[in-house]
Amino acid sequence: MKTVIGITGRVGVGKTYLVDGVLKINPTYDVIDLDKLGHYVLQKENVIKLLKEKYGDNIINKDNEVDRSKLGDIVFNDAKQLKELNKISHPYIKELAEYKIKESGARVILMVGALIKEIGLLDRCDHTIVIIADNKKREALMGSKKRIERFQETDEAYKSITNHMFLNDFIKDGIEKFSILVQNLVS
Repeated sequence: MKTVIGITGRVGVGKTYLVDGVLKINPTYDVIDLDKLGHYVLQKENVIKLLKEKYGDNIINKDNEVDRSKLGDIVFNDAKQLKELNKISHPYIKELAEYKIKESGARVILMVGALIKEIGLLDRCDHTIVIIADNKKREALMGSKKRIERFQETDEAYKSITNHMFLNDFIKDGIEKFSILVQNLVS
């Protein structure tokens, strides 16, 4: 039987950092990274067609691929446009994540993404861990993702979807503590 653990939280809390650390400790786990699936979905021909219809040809580069920077300039400056993008992309991301869960041979699958709930995958998770972090540390790590933050849920909203929270302090023993939490959930 497979156990799917959703790992979510705001931008910059270190979700990927913690999951990468867990994989070093237990490489038999499988990972479904919703950000990577989102990037993959933007390369699909039918999605490109829908995005061109919605946002115009100027978001397409010379190789007929979505220019994520140009698309980001549109959607991360207008909540309505972001909602439209999500309406187009989330069903494809959900379908791909469901497929990856089904096809995975791993006993434990870590599904990582800030938008697990919004994509409609919360009910696929046997457990959900919300990662939180000190705002100053988080903001220092955000870099180009800073513009995304204003469209994300608050820590309190994330906390409302789970019984499992983890404070990421970005030190090495944090990875070990997080790994123990994950292991306890699948034991």
